[in-house]
Amino acid sequence: MLINKKRLSALDGLRVLATAGIFLFHSGFLPHGTFPVTLFFMLSGFMMYYTKYDKITMMTGVRKMGKMYPLHLITFIISIFVWHPWMNSKYTMAYLIKAGVMHLTLTQAWFPEYTYTYNGLAWYLSVTLFLYAISFPLVFLTKKVKKPILWMILLLFIIISLDMYSKIYGGGYLYSNPFYRMLDYVLGMMIAKQFQQHEFTDSKKADKIEMGLVIIFIIQYIMSFLVDDTPGYYSVLFSIALYIFAIGRGRVSRILSYPVFHTLACYSFEFYMIHELVLRGFRRVFPEPEVFSKVGYIMREIKISIPSLIISMLYAWVYKNCLESRMRLN
Repeated sequence: MLINKKRLSALDGLRVLATAGIFLFHSGFLPHGTFPVTLFFMLSGFMMYYTKYDKITMMTGVRKMGKMYPLHLITFIISIFVWHPWMNSKYTMAYLIKAGVMHLTLTQAWFPEYTYTYNGLAWYLSVTLFLYAISFPLVFLTKKVKKPILWMILLLFIIISLDMYSKIYGGGYLYSNPFYRMLDYVLGMMIAKQFQQHEFTDSKKADKIEMGLVIIFIIQYIMSFLVDDTPGYYSVLFSIALYIFAIGRGRVSRILSYPVFHTLACYSFEFYMIHELVLRGFRRVFPEPEVFSKVGYIMREIKISIPSLIISMLYAWVYKNCLESRMRLN
């Protein structure tokens, strides 16, 4: 028996925290900060199934990507001036043209040599294009699943096995690999399916579980400094957290459901797409000192991160409220 759809406010808070984690990682203040990407893909799969399971069509993904592409094009143009590839002797003109074509067609994630060129964060869109393209059959197959919990366990087993294989034999190809990220995406769908079938309602128990998840996350993050964590290092924890915070019965969920998180979540994608380019620009303004010191490094990163944060947020607001609105009118 499917429950009625409801606004899952706490997931807005999770998205904002994940975006903040990515910014802190790129600005140098959060070591081992790649874990939010796994949450992003699981959230995308969850929301695709939860919001579209009864009305998805072959064109759903095309329409969603169509809304994202203009922002991608703008950040690509900005990246040409921020990245300055022609000033680096290791890049040939043939390489830059090929990388540009792949970037504009969002195929760069399939070719590791070109994945992080121009606006490096656009690899996320490249993978998302693939996931949206196959969302219709994925949602259809997920609807047919009778016991999603079993599929969740299977997917987690595959993710962990691939992580172990990657760790043993080296190579960071999993991080931006579309097929690997498809596992996160489908896992998110299965969590949404499980959530629809079995909603947990004990608020007292939810408080303990949510606080327990926060504590486990902190411990797991600390442990990541002792072990070589991989893209799926947090998959089990995020699977449980996504389900629990979607229910939103505990105190942590109530904090994540504050209106400010919903407002910030509305601008999270635009912020994500521009922030690294802004950071790059300010790193040119504040180059590394010739003599390294810890205090000097921290002060430099503060000088870079604060204006980058402000400009990235301003850009996200302008794009969302002005440029995007104008495009809709046209």
